[in-house]
Amino acid sequence: MDTRPYRALLDRHLPGMTVRRARANDTGWGSFVLEVNGEWIFRFPRSARDRRITERALRFYPLLERVVPVPIPHHETVVRSRHGTLLFVGYRRLPGRGLPESSLRGPAATRWVEGLAGVLRALERVPIAVARSSGIPIDPQERSVRDWEERYAVMRREVWPLLDREERRRDASGWESTLAARGLFRYRRAVGHGDLYASHVLHGPGDTGISGILDWEDCRVGDPAGNLAVLPTSSGFVRRVFEHWRRGDNALWTRAGLRRHYAFGTNLVHWRRQRRPEKVAEWRRRYLSTVPELTLD
Repeated sequence: MDTRPYRALLDRHLPGMTVRRARANDTGWGSFVLEVNGEWIFRFPRSARDRRITERALRFYPLLERVVPVPIPHHETVVRSRHGTLLFVGYRRLPGRGLPESSLRGPAATRWVEGLAGVLRALERVPIAVARSSGIPIDPQERSVRDWEERYAVMRREVWPLLDREERRRDASGWESTLAARGLFRYRRAVGHGDLYASHVLHGPGDTGISGILDWEDCRVGDPAGNLAVLPTSSGFVRRVFEHWRRGDNALWTRAGLRRHYAFGTNLVHWRRQRRPEKVAEWRRRYLSTVPELTLD
């Protein structure tokens, strides 16, 4: 990855910063991410849409810093062009590394489960009016079956060409049985992270617990099941988070499975368009791993 254009922006706008080393992380869809000197994270929005998303997040991050019981990024640097266009933002790197995707057993994993459940409970306590006034996007009262039928149509159009006949049959069975469940899409909205992949949940040295949560740009008020959708499933990890947080809410659990399946499908579509066959193979496998029951077990 060529970091020179981004380093040039840093040199131009932050002349007091000495860049001894810079490491690119180009996996984000919305921003190019540059780690500098092992101490700073700078995010450069890729498009006008991504700039709008980042601008909105800058408004609601202060609320999240007050209510989330673990550290989150604190943006100390916000750089704009002379015309006011957002160029990049920066914050001090939070300590720790992302959760593993597998081998999530033992006392350390138990602390991660309890920490995540605590974060989700704190988010649910935020009044919707407060979230709205802070700029957090608000989803409609409920996501109707029609909304999900449209998403199913996207999967048929974009993903099914990559599946064989039996895989398509199993996928259709999972989608259609889930969409037929009465009352599944009626729920009480709450603030959610929106993108809670393992890499966004940091754990500290010595596995003492969660040391931070990254990438809140997709935070919104909506279906709380979204908080479970992309957490690791290995060793029953996501199920344990669910049991500590919303035990017995089977509708939420089923919606989380549906959301996970759809998230894997959208990743598959993205990497297909990027012409990354190794990524296509990875996300195809993940997509198929959640059918036919669309369950997280």
